[in-house]
Amino acid sequence: MARHENEISGTTDVAGRPEFAARRVTRTIDGRPVTGWFTEDFTLAELKTLTARPTTGSPPAPPAPTRTW
Repeated sequence: MARHENEISGTTDVAGRPEFAARRVTRTIDGRPVTGWFTEDFTLAELKTLTARPTTGSPPAPPAPTRTW
């Protein structure tokens, strides 16, 4: 499993899945407490049952083209 972040509640439907409710934990990530569901607590088969959600931010706009002749 390759992901940028291992906490998956912001990018999947895991929070709405009652069968995974007990796996919600708090871990220290980069010195800060993070509460949620973490990829390392699931099997690959379980992860495959989750539905991905788009992240809340929009990607940055590409830079305006410049013309130099």
